[in-house]
Amino acid sequence: MSYIYCIRVNPETTDDVNLKFREAGLKGEVLATMEGKFFVSPQLSHKMWSAYPQSKEPTSQIDTGWDEAIADCVKLLQDNYGMAPPAGKADWQEIQSFRCTKMESFVREFDVVHTV
Repeated sequence: MSYIYCIRVNPETTDDVNLKFREAGLKGEVLATMEGKFFVSPQLSHKMWSAYPQSKEPTSQIDTGWDEAIADCVKLLQDNYGMAPPAGKADWQEIQSFRCTKMESFVREFDVVHTV
């Protein structure tokens, strides 16, 4: 397992929220665990941020844009799906997550085309 900078959420929807994030130009993504828990993190991109939001250590460098990306995504979930505000704030969390394959492809393409 690794650490991902994220916040736990309960979106209570079956919509493709990662698609909604991409359509809105947001820089976050929803990750799911095998236990059915959901998290919002900055997009797991090597080129979008000054540091990668996944690490072997929970004390790694944090990009200044991560919290804004997470907050924007949480706001979309609250505004469009009535999601309750998450408890606490974003931090490094040790999770084994599954990524949306479409989001993973989108970020991979972004990383190929862009630089920090």
